[in-house]
Amino acid sequence: MNDVDDFHCSFCGKRRREVRKLISGPRVFICNECVVRSREIIGPQPPLEAPRQPERTTADLPAQTLPDDEDVTAERKPPDEMHCSFCGKLKTEVARLVAGPTVYICDECVSLSEDIMAAELEQNPPRV
Repeated sequence: MNDVDDFHCSFCGKRRREVRKLISGPRVFICNECVVRSREIIGPQPPLEAPRQPERTTADLPAQTLPDDEDVTAERKPPDEMHCSFCGKLKTEVARLVAGPTVYICDECVSLSEDIMAAELEQNPPRV
């Protein structure tokens, strides 16, 4: 067995070879099937013509000095019910947070995962 086969969905446990697409986050993964289930739980995306707030960048954040021993990166933060395991946003910063067995995904990361899956389908349409 090679290293690629060790990757599995953090929500359903299916291995990479058992699903069409496995999308990675920091130490977490979600498969195409769980993205669809998450969308069903969250509900439909708002229409594209709905006004959206401009995307924030790190330039929008005030500079902060942190103690050397404090690591605040999403890659090292353990999953908890207050944060998205993919982007690290707080539950209060997103519209919805879907729980898996030990990880969580927000509505924004579900939308991003759908975009990733759609882009791959455009590049590699299924053979009929």
